[in-house]
Amino acid sequence: MRAMHKNNARLGALMNYDAARLAALTGASLRTARRWRSDQQAPAYVVRYLFTVLDGDLSAIDPAFTGWHIRQGILHTCGGWTFTPRELLALPLHLQELAAIRRELACARQTLTDLTARLQSDSRLITDRDQA
Repeated sequence: MRAMHKNNARLGALMNYDAARLAALTGASLRTARRWRSDQQAPAYVVRYLFTVLDGDLSAIDPAFTGWHIRQGILHTCGGWTFTPRELLALPLHLQELAAIRRELACARQTLTDLTARLQSDSRLITDRDQA
């Protein structure tokens, strides 16, 4: 009697692949791949791996990435955004740049506030002088 893996998962759409393809993709023996097909299930980690490799489904890696896929080298988010590897690598630089712009904007706003207060003060002085 063969030992069954404790955490099996249904092959589902992976049943469309023949045993030779499943064996080639997973490094399993042809006999093991045939057994998976006949049982219509395989160890859960194998099923997750296959969905990741064949469909780019990142939820197979972690549920936090449900709806995220990688296809043809492009990351597709669940919100419809797409990113190339270069764009992802540039993200920290863009975040630093954004932080610097926000600091400069805060300085500019403070300068404007200070100048506005000074103009109001000067305006009151001129008005008081003209009324005297």
